[in-house]
Amino acid sequence: MNKRRVSVKDIFTVKKSYVLKILLIIYLLSFLGATYNHAMDLIKYGLFPYQRLNSNVPVWLNIYWTLLTFFDPLAIIFLLYSLNMGLVLYGVVIVSDVLINYWFMISTKGLFSWINFGQISQLLFLVFYLATVRLIYKETQKMQRENQ
Repeated sequence: MNKRRVSVKDIFTVKKSYVLKILLIIYLLSFLGATYNHAMDLIKYGLFPYQRLNSNVPVWLNIYWTLLTFFDPLAIIFLLYSLNMGLVLYGVVIVSDVLINYWFMISTKGLFSWINFGQISQLLFLVFYLATVRLIYKETQKMQRENQ
C-alpha cells in the first residue's frame, strides 16, 4: 500500500473492513446517481438547462448545477485514486449542493418547498456523509499505519 495515500482499490484488496467497503460503495453509488441525473438534464435540455426548467434560476446557479455534471464524477475519480482527497471533494460538493439547493427552493418557492424526494435524499446523504466521513478517515489511516 502506498505510504502517502489509500485508494478504494486498497480497501477492497484487504479481507477485513467490510463496513468500510459498504460505506464506500454507498458513496460511489450516490455520486454515480447524481452524475446520471445531471447528465440526463444536459441530454434532454442542452447546455445550461436549468433556466429552461425554471425561469427563476440565475445564470451563476445554472452554471453551478451544470458543472456538477463534471464535479460529481471527478469526486468519484478522486475517491478511487486517493481516499482522503476524494472525501474532501465529496464534502465540498454535497455541502455546497445542499446549501445552494435549499436556498434556491426556499427563496423562490417558500419555506416548505424543500419537502420533495430530491431535496430530502440530498439532505439524507449529507447527514450520512457527516456521520461516516470521520470513521472512514480513521479506518484508512489505521490501514495505512499497519501497512507501512
